[in-house]
Amino acid sequence: YPDSDGKLMADNTLQFRWITMIKANLDWLFSQDSNVFVAGD
Repeated sequence: YPDSDGKLMADNTLQFRWITMIKANLDWLFSQDSNVFVAGD
């Protein structure tokens, strides 16, 4: 997702909830893999 446009990733609360839910699930999925770093903005 481009961050150079200066716009937020989520346009509304529903999109924000999806982004945070996906990030949390990726954290869980890769919690035992030290080669993976999951971040969100």
